[in-house]
Amino acid sequence: MEYRKWIWIELIGFDNTQPDLGVGEYIERLGFTPEVISLLIYSPDIVHQHISTDEEITFSADYSSYGAHPFNAERDLQYWTNFQLKGLVDSLHKYGVKVLPSFFSFHGQDYYHKEWFSDHQELFEVHANGQVAGALNPLKRLKDGTPYLDFLLPKLIETIDYYGFDGWHAADGWGHPRSALWFADYSDDMVLR
Repeated sequence: MEYRKWIWIELIGFDNTQPDLGVGEYIERLGFTPEVISLLIYSPDIVHQHISTDEEITFSADYSSYGAHPFNAERDLQYWTNFQLKGLVDSLHKYGVKVLPSFFSFHGQDYYHKEWFSDHQELFEVHANGQVAGALNPLKRLKDGTPYLDFLLPKLIETIDYYGFDGWHAADGWGHPRSALWFADYSDDMVLR
């Protein structure tokens, strides 16, 4: 059986203090060059709040690691910038590695930054018991009736183009609501179609 070598890793797995952003060291430690690396940026605001700009922007902690966990076995959490992320993609491309962004559909309660979801809570899943979940349902509509995907896809394409990504890894919660069908989503937007 042949296996394809894809890796899903957080930005904390690289080192933004090195000239190549830690890519050479990482690949040497792996012992092979993966075909694809999916960068788990965690926050969907990498797309929702994306601005194609020539100004350097420092990302919040939740872009660097899952839930902004403060360290891994190699280093403490580092705050990355848009320029460094572009550089990381370029460095990986030099090794022939395709790079995809990935992120979850969670709402982090504005703990690390003011999130786009906070102004669009109509997109949150509503469980069968009436409880609002802390995650977006990608099949819902914005307040003005626009399908969320009609907002997301142009922003996603702009983000992919800006950073030089090779596509998108649609992680948990993007191909469907996060909760099982028997439990969610029971909001008016999903039931009254």
